[in-house]
Amino acid sequence: MAEPTHYINVDLDLSGDESMLPLLEAWGEAVFVLHHSGDAEQGWTVGLETSPELETAEDTITRFVELVRGLTPQLRAHWDRLQSRVLDVGVQAGAEPRSWTVELQPQTLQAMAEIGARLVCTIYAPYEDDDAASEPNPVRSGAAGADS
Repeated sequence: MAEPTHYINVDLDLSGDESMLPLLEAWGEAVFVLHHSGDAEQGWTVGLETSPELETAEDTITRFVELVRGLTPQLRAHWDRLQSRVLDVGVQAGAEPRSWTVELQPQTLQAMAEIGARLVCTIYAPYEDDDAASEPNPVRSGAAGADS
């Protein structure tokens, strides 16, 4: 039987004209790097998760907001210059329940706005069979590590 619909995680996806390394160094082990690439001509991108993963979208977004608020003024200016700051809530769709919600409190939405982040929700289609659902996530299992 297929998995029920459930929350996966929130990714923080960033892009800009400057290297992301200063932000990554500031956040250290508080984040897990899903991908990191770029150069001066093409720009830089990075995808992050909190480390450790948290139970809810609300908790994860709150943690990312705390990380941004904890930046030094120089690094906060770097953050503010980014072209894109996206908090992407991932949901794995299933056949049940018939409806499923992700709820964010007004103060969380306000905090996101204060740091200039957009909210995106990515819904992943149910797997065709149980075999695909049991395959490990290649990023989390280390098969596709972060490149810098």
